[in-house]
Amino acid sequence: MVPVFCPPVVPQATYGSSKPMRISEQAGNRLVVLKTIRRAGPVSRSDLIQLTGLSSGTITNLTSDLLAHGLVTETRSKPTRAGRPRLNLEIAAGGIVVVGAAVRGGNRLKAWFVDLAGAPLHSAEATYEPPGSLPELARRISEALNRVLEEFPGGRDRVRRAALSMPGIIDSAKGEVHSVTSLTGTGVPVAEIVSQVVGIPVTIEHELACMARAEHWFGRTQKTDTFTMVHVGLALGLAEYADGLPRAGANGLTPDLRHVKTDFSPDARECLCGAKGCLMMYSSMFGMLQASNGLDEIAFPPLDHISGRFERLLDNARDQNAVAIQVLHEGAEHLGRAIANLINANDPGLVLVSFLNEGLLERFASRVRAALGAYTHPAVLAATRVDFIVAAQDWRASGTAALALERAYIDGV
Repeated sequence: MVPVFCPPVVPQATYGSSKPMRISEQAGNRLVVLKTIRRAGPVSRSDLIQLTGLSSGTITNLTSDLLAHGLVTETRSKPTRAGRPRLNLEIAAGGIVVVGAAVRGGNRLKAWFVDLAGAPLHSAEATYEPPGSLPELARRISEALNRVLEEFPGGRDRVRRAALSMPGIIDSAKGEVHSVTSLTGTGVPVAEIVSQVVGIPVTIEHELACMARAEHWFGRTQKTDTFTMVHVGLALGLAEYADGLPRAGANGLTPDLRHVKTDFSPDARECLCGAKGCLMMYSSMFGMLQASNGLDEIAFPPLDHISGRFERLLDNARDQNAVAIQVLHEGAEHLGRAIANLINANDPGLVLVSFLNEGLLERFASRVRAALGAYTHPAVLAATRVDFIVAAQDWRASGTAALALERAYIDGV
């Protein structure tokens, strides 16, 4: 079964010139070297040559530049009998700070401050009046982030870069937000608007791409540069890492699992996008509640509203309610089909399947594995590790801080 994608409806003129995340060779080398120093440090220049595969000349030039700009520090190791002490490099953790701020629930901003080594320094939260449009959202995020920066105990002047994450259709390359549920407006340069107010460079990205960054910079995949991450929550999310960077499409959009088609029968469920058979209507919390008649007339409720109702669905399944069991079984089966197609097509090596809570993981894991066995090519499946995890509570904030670190490493702050 080959997945068919249902792209979001976006004016072509708006997205036609958008580009996926591409960086220069020098920026890419800088990112590789800084990530390697962060992972392996303290580390010598000769070790960096072996660990990165870069030439001695490239390492010499890059490390000299990083030292000059205060991104790394140099220390001497204790001398050995063989001769002189070795010079080692470490990330300069005591000076420059970056902040990641996640937009939550329509009127909250959760911020996470980290140093250049990724060590957490401070967290804060700010609220704002719910906006009615994307331009209003940009202004209110700007004001909220400004307040958070002013209150940072380490001093606002140390914070050199910020990153934002949020749901919606986001062109991360251009820093534009094209669509957010319940807000009017499209093509709003949110990153630029916020940057002008707070006075530092700002990057913006879809929140689920930041979930993968949280794992790559702070979690299970810190030493893995190519992997795929699937998230099951209110909706569904997909992020793909390749060679140490998240993959985006030709239009700058992150991969979208919600509208992969896994049901082609005449009675396939109808999706909010207008098509039928979309995975979201089978395997997301929203879709499963819709199928079990657990949402009344609500079109797309917030997570706080849906969580309690979904817990009741899980309780009903534990009590052997036939409808609840069937809905959950179908959700796991369809998710397994979609992930099998991803593995068959992309050979990711590692797939992390993240769930919003433990109860959902317990209901899904065995049936998803069974579907993977049925629909994945045996040779590819044998070479692929699939791990089921519960999402960390702070993944939005930590993942957005990881985005800020990533851009700081790429741009040299």
